[in-house]
Amino acid sequence: HIIAKTLEKLSFPATVADPQSEDCPLIGVSPEFVKLTQYPTAAILGRNCRFLNEGCHLSAADKQGIRCSVKTGKHFTGILSNKRADGTNFLNLLDMRGLKIGTYSKTG
Repeated sequence: HIIAKTLEKLSFPATVADPQSEDCPLIGVSPEFVKLTQYPTAAILGRNCRFLNEGCHLSAADKQGIRCSVKTGKHFTGILSNKRADGTNFLNLLDMRGLKIGTYSKTG
C-alpha cells in the first residue's frame, strides 16, 4: 500500500484518514505518530482520530473547521489538546487538507 510505505519513511508524526469511509477512519500512521501518542498502530488504524480528544476541550470553531475539512477537503489548521495512551496531555498541531491520489496514465 503506497500510503503506508510513504508514512513509514517520515521523520515526523503524520496520519492519513479516509473521509469517504464511514466516520473518517485513520488508514495510515507514521512511526513518529505512534511514538508521540503511545498507541500501537493496530489500536489506531480503523478509528476516527477523535479518540485522542476524549476528555479534552475542543472549541466549537475547531469542531466546525474539522467537519468542513472532512466534508470538502478544505484546509484546516488548529492546535488541539490530545491525550496519549498513558493519559498524559499533549498539544497536537492538526493540519488537515484534501489529498488526491492519481493514477499513472500509462498503467491506469
